[in-house]
Parts: sequence; C-alpha cells; structure tokens
Amino acid sequence: MLAVAMVCGLLTSTAPVLTSAASALPAELRAAIRHDLGMSAAEYLRSAATFTGRTYAPTSGNDLRGGDPMLLSAGTCSAGFTAVDANGIGRVLTAGHCGRVGGPFRIGGGMLGVPDQVRFDDLNSGGQGDDYATLQVTNPNVRLHPEVSNYQGGAVPVTGLAAPAVGMPVCKSGAGTRWTCGVITAVDVVMKGDVAAQPGVGTRIQRVFTHTACSESGDSGGAVLSGTKAVGITEGGFPGQDGHCPSAHGGTNTSLAEPLVSDVLPDFGGKLFLLTTTGDVDGDGVPDTVELAGDPTAMRDTNHNGIAAFRDPDEPKPRVAAPVPTTTHATTTGAGAQLGAAGSAGSPYAMSESASQPLAARSLDGPDTLDFILWPAALFLVLAFFAVTVSRRQPG
Repeated sequence: MLAVAMVCGLLTSTAPVLTSAASALPAELRAAIRHDLGMSAAEYLRSAATFTGRTYAPTSGNDLRGGDPMLLSAGTCSAGFTAVDANGIGRVLTAGHCGRVGGPFRIGGGMLGVPDQVRFDDLNSGGQGDDYATLQVTNPNVRLHPEVSNYQGGAVPVTGLAAPAVGMPVCKSGAGTRWTCGVITAVDVVMKGDVAAQPGVGTRIQRVFTHTACSESGDSGGAVLSGTKAVGITEGGFPGQDGHCPSAHGGTNTSLAEPLVSDVLPDFGGKLFLLTTTGDVDGDGVPDTVELAGDPTAMRDTNHNGIAAFRDPDEPKPRVAAPVPTTTHATTTGAGAQLGAAGSAGSPYAMSESASQPLAARSLDGPDTLDFILWPAALFLVLAFFAVTVSRRQPG
C-alpha cells in the first residue's frame, strides 16, 4: 500500500456530496446500476462504508474474483480484475508495488501464479508513473471469474470498461477494508508516494486518479469499478492521524488508483483482454468466457489453426459462407494440373474423381485452399483424361 503525500495542491479540497451526485449521473450508468445491482443510483452512492476494523477474508478454494486477497512473501495484496492474454492464458491484474517478476502469489486453494509483467516506475526518472502488474496463472485448478467480490456474500459482474471522470461514483473491493464506496474527485493527478513494503524503494512520482472510497493496507491492487464497469486498480491512499482512513473519524478519504483505459491496457498493444460477462472478442455471438479453456494455463484451439478460440470467429463453428461452385478440370498425359477452391478456414470440403486410369497423386495443402496435383497413372499413355469435382459442404 502506498503511503502518499500531496504534490502542490493538485487535488480538490472537498469531495462532491454523494446523494446529490446521483441525478447528474449518465442515464446509461443509472440504468446499469439498477439492472445489475438492484438498487438506485442514490442508494448506490449512499452505500459508502466507513472502516470498522481490518477484515482479511481468505478466498475459498481456487475461485478468484476482483478484490479477493492474494498472499505473497511481503504480505497481502488484492486481485484487481481477471484477464487473459492473446492465447487465452489466465492473467490477474494487481498493483505493481505488490511484487516482483517471478515472485509467487497464493490464494486460499494454494498456488495462484507469478508476476510476468511489473510496471512500477517514476515520472521523475523518465517512466510513465505506472503502478500495475499482471500475474500469469500457473495453477490449472484456478477458476477466474469476470466479477468483483462485494464482501457481502455476493459478487458484482464486470460488463465492460469506463474511463474515470470527476463526480463518477465508484466502489472499491479489497482484502484490507473490503467493499467501500465514494466518488472520483480528480483525474490525471501527479502524486508522490513511498512504499514501505519494498525495501530499497524510495519516493516515486505516480500518475493516478483519486476517489473518496476508503483504502488501506491490504487493498493494494484491488478493483475500482463504477456500477458494473471496471475503472482502475487501487494504488494507495492518505491515512488519517491514527493510520486508518479519515472517514473513520468523520473525515474525507483520498484514495489513489491506476486507470485501466488510459494507463494499463494500452501498454499491452491489444494483447491483454479483460474478462467481462459480455465480452465477445471475435464477434461470433459466443461469450469469451465460454470459448476459453477450463484450464487457465492452457490455450483452447479446437480447429488447430494456431488462433485461440475466443479470438477465432471460426470456433466453435465455422462461419457459413456461399458454397464453392462445383468445378471440373481435365488434363492430358504427362501434364500436371492444379485445381484451387477458396473458402473459410476450417470449413469441410468434399471431392469426387473420375478417370480412365487411377490417379497417382493427390494432395490437400490447407484449410483455405484445395490444391490437387493430377498426374496420369501410366506416363506411357498417349492420352488420358482426369476429372476432379470439388464442392464445399455447408457445416451441419
């Protein structure tokens, strides 16, 4: 957890009034809160909780959702959001200052995985001021869910992404203070932070957005969302005089988070995909969560074309296109002939043949193009004709 100090008044001094902000929310967000969370926007805003004590809650078994605790050698951090790489291999987003590349993370059911990319850099040293990491899941028994734990016996579905905006209501899920809510008070803020959890790491300048939901030790890396939209990853917060959130004594919290839309996901060049309940990367009408392998350490590729199923519109069923017209081709003695027919990758084809002599050679080069090489069986024949018919079968 970052212990932070403000830089030259870049933060607003007062937070927006929570209940009055509800009417100013976009209609789409108000509708999503009502539909997905079963409450009004005003109720959602009023649900902001004050800190009442440290409440680490172990994750049961191998299921992992945003906000769940993750154990590492230096202590406890929280899962941010679940994701997959371009091959469909499981990833977990968390805070960069929580670990180092190769350091193991554990959950209630045992081993979770290891960080494969860690970004914890300093604006003063030429970095981008980022604080995030991705963990590669190495336990085949782990189950990644496109949800965030609400620490009230349920979970909030993640349906997409949202960029932070001043006045936007947010809730934070983390192992330290569990489920707390507030509003965003500033975006694109430059902050100075010290990380006591990592020996040898001094003050760094980070770029964040700030909000009023309580965040404390153990919350680092946890999920920040608005309604059902993923917004950011928890970095740290300003503690009160007793070391806890100021809201415990009637004050206003200032917590820090790394924005997903502008800072985290663009760094992966379109090769990291947040898991959502509505995601359909290949646009085939089948949710990504259905097309991923049950084992998060494995790639699902049922047609063996080297493309993960969730990115391949020809999985689980080939796309149906217009059939290739029946084609007949003839060749004479001693000549080689090639007959091609184009179609969708992985689609089935049928072939029939007729000749005065058996065909000596026939080859199928790939799923996209049929390539038949025709040779007469007896080269001493003066004349022989060979006919090949190629047609496309519609997938059943």
